[in-house]
This record gives sequence, structure tokens and C-alpha cells, in this order.
Amino acid sequence: MVTRSRAGLAGMIVGAAGPLAFFAVLYGLWLASDRLVHVGPLDRGSFFWVVLLPLWCLSPSLAALLWRGRPGPDAARIVAVAVGLVLAVVASTILWIAGTTDQGSCEFGPRTEAPGLIVPMGAIGMLIGGGWALNAIVAASVVGAGRLGRGVVLGMVLALVHFVIVVVATGLVIMLTGGCNRPQ
Repeated sequence: MVTRSRAGLAGMIVGAAGPLAFFAVLYGLWLASDRLVHVGPLDRGSFFWVVLLPLWCLSPSLAALLWRGRPGPDAARIVAVAVGLVLAVVASTILWIAGTTDQGSCEFGPRTEAPGLIVPMGAIGMLIGGGWALNAIVAASVVGAGRLGRGVVLGMVLALVHFVIVVVATGLVIMLTGGCNRPQ
């Protein structure tokens, strides 16, 4: 007989696997559109707005629906935080690589050396992962209270607001730390 704690742990693993698999698919779609430049009639920018952003905004709601009926709201919070931490690490790494890839081509050196970008890119990654986790927790709470439609819509709206906040914060970090030095 499976103990209650093992069943709870299995439910949490399944609860984390769903959103992480969804993000792996999103990353694969983004990578494909970035490499192919055109996906069907859409260029990579249009593909982002038409496919990737709506799927990203749907992700907290999908997680809330997946977690519905799982062992309690505490488990959903733990899973949301765990998924958010994975997102934070992956996003920080991707952003750091993107910020440091072209530094060798700076004639007068980069404005900020690669080690100096660890904290700013880590902060943006934490904003991405933490914001997603918070959105998923709120959506899961509303869905768990029996308001399925409201929970799904709220999760999507919060994710869109979160996206705007991340874009503004990333723009500020890039303006303050990115780019090449200019001659004096």
C-alpha cells in the first residue's frame, strides 16, 4: 500500500512535470522559430506574438487546471515555487549567455564584463520565475475555490501584466549594463 506521503510526493512530481514539459515545448518552439526565421507565413517576431506569448500567458492557468484535485493548496504552492525556481535558473542562464555572447566583438571592451552580468541577469531570471509562480498560485487558488473560468482568465491577465513588467525590467538592465564601451 502506498503511504499518503508517497502519494503526495508523486502528485507533486506530476504537478511539476506538466508545467516544465510545457515550458520545454515553448522553448523548443522559440528555438525553432529563431533558427528558421520563418514558420509558415509568420516571421519569428510574428510567431512570438501570435503563438509564443499567448501560450506563455496561458501557462499559469494550465498549471492551475493541472493542480486541481491534487493533494491540497499547500502542495500547489510548493510545486509552483519549485517550477518558478527552475524557470528562474533557466531564464537567468539564457539571459546571461545572450548578454555575454557578443562581448568579444566590442572594440573597446564590453560595458560590463561577463561576471558583472551574473547578478542583473539573475535578478531578471528571479523576476520571471517568481512572477510565474505567484501567477500560478493565484490562479490555482481561484480555480481551487471552484471558479474555473475566473481562475483561467485571471491567470492569463496576470501573466500578461507580468510579461510587461519583465520586458521593462529587462530593457532597463540592458540599457544600464549591456553593450560596448565607446571611445573616449
